[in-house]
Amino acid sequence: MNHLRQSACGLLFLSLSFACACLAQVEIQIESQGVRRIPIMIEPFFGESTDQMQYSNIVVADLERTGLFRTTYADRPTTEPNGIPDFDQLLAANHEYLLVGLVTADANNIAQTIITFQLFDLVTQSSEQVLRVTHNAGQERSAAHIIANWLFESLIGEPGIFQSKIAYIHKTNPGSEATYELKIADYDGYNAQTLLISQEPIISPEWTTDGEKLLYVSYEQRKPIVYEHVLLSGERRVVAAFKGNNSAPSISSDSRWFAVALSEEGNTQVFLLSADGTRKVKLRSSIGIDTEPDFSPNNEDIAFVSDERGSPQLYQRNRLSGEEKRLTHGSSYNVSPRYNSDGNQLTYVRRDNNGYNVHVLNLGADHLPTTALTGIDLADSPSFSPDDRLILFKNDARPNILYTVALSGKIVRPLSFQEEGEIKDPTWGPASSSWF
Repeated sequence: MNHLRQSACGLLFLSLSFACACLAQVEIQIESQGVRRIPIMIEPFFGESTDQMQYSNIVVADLERTGLFRTTYADRPTTEPNGIPDFDQLLAANHEYLLVGLVTADANNIAQTIITFQLFDLVTQSSEQVLRVTHNAGQERSAAHIIANWLFESLIGEPGIFQSKIAYIHKTNPGSEATYELKIADYDGYNAQTLLISQEPIISPEWTTDGEKLLYVSYEQRKPIVYEHVLLSGERRVVAAFKGNNSAPSISSDSRWFAVALSEEGNTQVFLLSADGTRKVKLRSSIGIDTEPDFSPNNEDIAFVSDERGSPQLYQRNRLSGEEKRLTHGSSYNVSPRYNSDGNQLTYVRRDNNGYNVHVLNLGADHLPTTALTGIDLADSPSFSPDDRLILFKNDARPNILYTVALSGKIVRPLSFQEEGEIKDPTWGPASSSWF
């Protein structure tokens, strides 16, 4: 059993304000049995609203998505911070932890709200100190994510990722009147902000490692061109605008190299471009199409898709030594490779007996075993969360929402928001960034 870590009282301030997105019904697609999850009771906070902005509900959703917790949501609050819960009754119901809270207005600033909360260890009948989060109006979800991050780190021992961001393309008005928006949102899809709107397609957003910029492909000049977009200032610069198609950008973790797919020589091939614009190197020469490169965190290995043997397969090539390895076998369709933060796993889409599903390769194993994480049939565009415990992906059967799957337990959940139209090319950003 995990035990509570010692921590000091903290006062946390939030400073961002965003617009909220629409809601969608939460559902579980798959849940694997046999995974031990930490049982925790979360009570509604005294003084909080009873709508979807309820802090305690958001905390529950954050924890449940990870596949590491078995949360029970109480019907009503019974205990305030510094109160005494009914330990015996809660233990008899097989709970190990209890989270309680109180929401009050800040007496010194009516524009601010104070959330006071406390976590009880029901087995040892002990508790953490009472903690507080203070926030301005419109920052309720961010405050709840802060509490969930604290809970996650207290019980798992690792930082939470509930304040991270995702990027995606939002397409509306299909056909000749289509509009494309490049958006950034909270990890669960709320508080979306639009960075770019175009009547021409926008595709393939990709975060830089520091979370300060996005790469993407825009057709606004009536041909695909790769741009780099600074999030804080909105400044853009062209990364690749060569003859033919410029697509599928990726950036090394040291920000010194871009990998892009270019067709200027005929078949689409992967090229490396130095960030200072002085060098351009072809990764390899292929008789087929090479595309969708992704840099490993070591900045040397690059995963990519090639159909040179007749069907799209994943390969990994070291850009310095030229050493190359085929990664996928046993399926005639494997695309969209993305490394985790350690470079020891690769997520991708594989066509199997159940259709197109999210898989994970263990790159540290000799025989490269692959694990299916979904049975959802039309999965697309997977990417790891900053802590590598979740994978974000699209389900083409329900194109207006996004999904996550937890590697622990293979728990698949839709994000609890939806867009009008279609969501395309989702990608998960790093854990934090100075711009938000």
